[in-house]
Amino acid sequence: MYHIPNDSRSKKSAFKIYQSLRHNLWTKELKDITVMDIYKESKIARTTFYRLFDNIIDVLEYQLDIYFKEYNELKKDKLDRVLFFYEYFDKHSDLIYIISTQNESILKRVMERSLIEPQEYYVALKIGIMTSLLCTWTKNKKKESPLEMSNITKKLLSNNVIHILTEF
Repeated sequence: MYHIPNDSRSKKSAFKIYQSLRHNLWTKELKDITVMDIYKESKIARTTFYRLFDNIIDVLEYQLDIYFKEYNELKKDKLDRVLFFYEYFDKHSDLIYIISTQNESILKRVMERSLIEPQEYYVALKIGIMTSLLCTWTKNKKKESPLEMSNITKKLLSNNVIHILTEF
């Protein structure tokens, strides 16, 4: 679990740790990254890491929790939720791609916490749709714009499935 106090210094340290982890994830698998790798690159003391996080996976869960909370706040004013989904995750799809290709259980835990009534099949369907679309888009170097991806998705999916995709 993560333990981030509500002060700017702790949040800044947590973000530096996340940035270091994300950078390491482009060259190593999650299982091969150590806390030492993270604190050496981030210049954050090892004791600070353990004051904020119990382990490396907690760093990813913390950042995903932030993303999903932010997504829920920002989507309230959006009329086209599919377009907003792609615009938002265009900025953060690297993390989704890294996690879904290396440790999907992290996404599952965070998603279960973010839903009011998590149902096993609903969560599985949501993760499958979300990661498949975002990973394929990312692997294709996002050659389609968020608007183009929104239109493609709307053509392929029913309104019920679109709702599953865009609600957190």
